[in-house]
Amino acid sequence: MTSIFSDSYTSITTNEWNPGWGQTTTLATIDIDGNATLKYDLLNFTGIVTDYGNPTDISSKTHVHFDYWTNSIDTLSLKLVSAGQEDMEAVPSITIGQWVGVDIPLSDYAITDKTGLIQLIFDAQGGNVTGGTVYIDNIYFYKELAAAPTIGAPVPTTDAAGVISIFSDSYTPLQTNEWNPGWGQTTILTTVNIDGNATLKYDLLNFTGIVTDYGNPTNISAKTHVHFDYWVSDIKITHLKLKLVSAGEEDMEAVPSLTFGQWVGVDIPLSDYAISDKSGLIQLIFDSTGGTVFIDNLYFY
Repeated sequence: MTSIFSDSYTSITTNEWNPGWGQTTTLATIDIDGNATLKYDLLNFTGIVTDYGNPTDISSKTHVHFDYWTNSIDTLSLKLVSAGQEDMEAVPSITIGQWVGVDIPLSDYAITDKTGLIQLIFDAQGGNVTGGTVYIDNIYFYKELAAAPTIGAPVPTTDAAGVISIFSDSYTPLQTNEWNPGWGQTTILTTVNIDGNATLKYDLLNFTGIVTDYGNPTNISAKTHVHFDYWVSDIKITHLKLKLVSAGEEDMEAVPSLTFGQWVGVDIPLSDYAISDKSGLIQLIFDSTGGTVFIDNLYFY
């Protein structure tokens, strides 16, 4: 991910916004529902300069993305300038009065060298209306990955004698009462077979619960870590957290940073959880941002 402008990602350094190239465009950054958004008024064209002295390499990316909202233009294009070459691609059709996400394959741009990006230029000329107002957010380059893993999660090597397993083909799991119980989440859960390995697939994951047994809580006080493997490629996933609920206490810990397109093992020390009594575990809750997450090998050790 190479972000130019978005509250959801850490953006690269940019040198100029709407530089004085003779355009009518005026630019303001405004707050919409707590989200910083670019507002372009009188938009005929406008530039974003990354860094002339230190161009941005987007050669490993496959797409450029941005979201737009307008009620007053009928054409919008994005030009890229890299390593002395430039090309412009248009949004196929403009939708009025709602946010629209645009994903343009970088292969559509007739630029052979994408290692030296220095400018992005939005252009609203050429239609029946020019000089209108456009709101823009979430400008970034990304690499399109497979939608699902083709190989299963790595086989765990932790000694079974020291494991309390919630979900894994490698260990005997404890009895669990509920999976993805109806707590108002968007999450959809299916168990899928990946390379002969049962795997949890969470779609539209905002949050989801696993209830062990309310009547017979699980004692994890002798364990030191909780482990799970995850696989994500969905760019809507910006965080992944695991909450534990035990003996009337609860706390949530986050994966420090996400890796996309491969299985990643996570080991969280139970000492990181601000739960003084770990003898009464009744719930585990994954929390994320509405995309697809694959989970396997969930256990305490």
